[in-house]
Amino acid sequence: MTTTPTIYPPLPWCAPRGADEPAESYGLRALLFVTAERIAATVDTEGLELAAHTFRVAVSNPEIHPPAAERLADVLSLITGTLARRVAAETQAQTAQAQAAPVADDRPNLGPMAPLAPPPVRPTPPVSGLQQPVTVDTLRNPQRIAAALTVPAAQAPAARPAFQPVARPVVRPAAPVAPQVSAAEWGF
Repeated sequence: MTTTPTIYPPLPWCAPRGADEPAESYGLRALLFVTAERIAATVDTEGLELAAHTFRVAVSNPEIHPPAAERLADVLSLITGTLARRVAAETQAQTAQAQAAPVADDRPNLGPMAPLAPPPVRPTPPVSGLQQPVTVDTLRNPQRIAAALTVPAAQAPAARPAFQPVARPVVRPAAPVAPQVSAAEWGF
C-alpha cells in the first residue's frame, strides 16, 4: 500500500512594505489583504500592527455600513489573535533561552549577603633607605638604628619650592545692582 503525500496549495502572501511606501498605505494594504484572504499568518508583525491601527481609522468613518463594520471587527480579532500568539511565542522562546543559560551566582558583590573573600596579598616593596638588614642586635643599639636608617644624599628628597599664591583681580559686576525695596514700600 503506497501513500501519496498530500500537497496543499501555497498560502497567499502579503508583500512586505516597500522602501518608499508610507506606513499608512502599507497598513491599509495589510488590512485589505487580511479582509480579503482571511489569513493573517503570512503578514509580518509590522503589517499586522499597522493594519490594527488602520482598522480604527476605517471604523471611525461615519458612512460605514454595519455589516462592513462587523466584518472588519472579525478581521481585527483575527489580527489581534495572531499578534498575541506571536508575542507569546517570543516570550516562550526567551524563557526557554533564559532557562537553558547557566545559572549565575546571584549573590550581591557588596553588602551583608556578599561572599566573604580575603583581600589579595600584595607584596611589600623593599625600603630603599636601609643600608643593611635590620636585626635584633640593630634594634638594641640606638647608634646602629641611626646608621641603618641613614639615607644617602642621592636619595634625599629635593626641597619643595615655597608656596606662592596666585594674584587674581577682583571681578566686579558690570551692571548696577537692583535697588532694594523695603516691606513698607510694598505695603506690608
